[in-house]
Amino acid sequence: MTATPLTPDDPVRLGEYRLAGRLGEGGQGVVYLAHTPGGEPVAVKLLFRERGDSGLLRREVGR
Repeated sequence: MTATPLTPDDPVRLGEYRLAGRLGEGGQGVVYLAHTPGGEPVAVKLLFRERGDSGLLRREVGR
């Protein structure tokens, strides 16, 4: 999957992760391509506060 550029509203960091682009957006939030402090690529999901469905999130995290 190819990442698209960050938008002006996107953060550039989430915790220790440096965001490099967007992988997708859905009903729960935005998934970013990020890099760990060691440079490894990871996917990081930032949830929308107002749209969170805790039951759906619990099922997704359990995978």
